[in-house]
Amino acid sequence: MGKENGFKKYPSIKRIGHEQNDGMLENGYLVVKEKEDGANFRATWDEKNDRIVFGSRNVEYWNEKDIDSAFQHCVEYVRENSDTEILQQLTDDYGSITVFGEAMHAHTLEYGEPVETGDSTTWEGVPNFIGFDVWADSVGFLGWNKARDIIHDIGLETVPIVYEGPAEAYELPTEDEEFPESEYRDGKPEGLVIINETTDQTAKHRTDRFKEKHGSQSVTNSDEYEPDDSVVLARQFTTEARVLKMIHKYKDDGREINMGIMEDLWRDVFDDIIEEEYETIFLGRYVIDTKKLRSEVASITARVLDTYMSRPDGSVLNEE
Repeated sequence: MGKENGFKKYPSIKRIGHEQNDGMLENGYLVVKEKEDGANFRATWDEKNDRIVFGSRNVEYWNEKDIDSAFQHCVEYVRENSDTEILQQLTDDYGSITVFGEAMHAHTLEYGEPVETGDSTTWEGVPNFIGFDVWADSVGFLGWNKARDIIHDIGLETVPIVYEGPAEAYELPTEDEEFPESEYRDGKPEGLVIINETTDQTAKHRTDRFKEKHGSQSVTNSDEYEPDDSVVLARQFTTEARVLKMIHKYKDDGREINMGIMEDLWRDVFDDIIEEEYETIFLGRYVIDTKKLRSEVASITARVLDTYMSRPDGSVLNEE
């Protein structure tokens, strides 16, 4: 299990309502999971060296010295709780598997009493790793029942399930109060991950309150003139929280944070805005100049990154 030329990376999940997810709530078998506010993390078994190898969303840590310190709490937790004999048996059965989950250190939501754990803030009583999917090279992503059994057999926790059954019987929450309470925090979760195992479609559905943390307050000052729609929308959605979220993803992936990341950073921020706010921007009553929109997003992102780079010790920008 696990090959040194790379192991499975988790695909990007589109929001509910994206064209890729058309019809997924009309028929088929649904599994609806609580979406946790952590960092995407993965693990695979290195049969050659009899060890577990870890990775963030984009970086694989084949050399243990390269493991980002922000993930050390998660690495130690998985090692302490995993049955390596089961991992070896799974390798014999499937050839290679990758277990995906959330590394539960602080990002946006609070999950209770914070605990300083190395270079990360974790949560009292919350597992440092919560599994949500399993990939087998021989067959692809496993169905939820099989994936859940495998993760539990290994010795790890899995995300809570809020619904399993026919798609046509599921009522999608439209208001925050309709979302189920989180099993890991006092309040609503970040959102839901909805999987149609019949049509092989996956979507995320976030609460408005969580989305507002990334889209409610502009980080720019008002101009003396009235800007056009493209600039207004860029300033509405290119929030400090959204840019910092992306910076922390880069940190989780082991990237050095400096002004050299700017070209990638503003594009990732822009893509995140389009993915989350597409309907508002392009289906609303706005006249959009995409060149101006991109330019303003890049300008705001640069100012936030510059502020981050010059932050004093103890600044809130140092927090996860």
